[in-house]
Amino acid sequence: MSLVTQPNGATLIANAWQPPHLAARRFVQAFASNSKPLLFECSDGQLWAVKSPRVGFPERPRSLFLEQVVGRLGASLGAAVPQVQVVDVPAALVGPRSETLGVIPGPASGTQFIPGLLFPDLFPGPNDQHLRPLTHSDFAAAPVRRLGLLMTWVGAACQVHVVPSAGRPLVYGLDYETLPASEGAQVGPVIVRLPGSRHQPPQPTAEDFGGLRAFTPEAIATALACPDEWGISVEERAAFLDHLVRRRDALLRQADCEHRWSWHGVAGYCVRCMRPGDKPSS
Repeated sequence: MSLVTQPNGATLIANAWQPPHLAARRFVQAFASNSKPLLFECSDGQLWAVKSPRVGFPERPRSLFLEQVVGRLGASLGAAVPQVQVVDVPAALVGPRSETLGVIPGPASGTQFIPGLLFPDLFPGPNDQHLRPLTHSDFAAAPVRRLGLLMTWVGAACQVHVVPSAGRPLVYGLDYETLPASEGAQVGPVIVRLPGSRHQPPQPTAEDFGGLRAFTPEAIATALACPDEWGISVEERAAFLDHLVRRRDALLRQADCEHRWSWHGVAGYCVRCMRPGDKPSS
């Protein structure tokens, strides 16, 4: 498929379907993490961890935008990411506490609240001796493979969080950050990996790549919907759309390639698609 040009990308962005917003109905609690999310019960009756733009943090809207984009693309791809929604926080709900809570009334980024979610560094804790540490096999499930594919596609890193269970722990990616241009924006040989994690999922399967193949430019443009109040221009989103289409095409070229390897010691590359690889042990 041909790449999206800037004017066509802007048209797709301008005409994209805008998802409905939830409304915050009841403040539950504040969290002490760096991103300062607030827990609200919303108009769907569910709990959402909500992050809003904050005074003195000019880059905050971009992080909220990235959270929404990754969550929407990840949901369609079947990746291990929580659901996301734009949540409108009424001024009357936070009132005089808005400055103390660090919330600006208006549209904010909501992430599905998942009880029991832990950082892997805290898993297992001193009082949780029945919980075992994470292993590579915990990263073999399809949603985690697709999380690695998603992060590679977007050019982002995430923090891995875990919901302990008696069987296989549930692994989620959260708190996304874009990688430097040298890592995240290049179009060429791409190694599917999960930045920010010491464990790496297996390489994606043909079925995983099939989910990526299903994304049309129009579908990607819909994932880039953004409240006007966040100040992310149509031009910026069109450039991101172009980036995502280029990265998708690069990944699919590699997935479709009948590799012809050139080995140099234990490592090498495919002379057709330039994908790097490790020489199989004999």
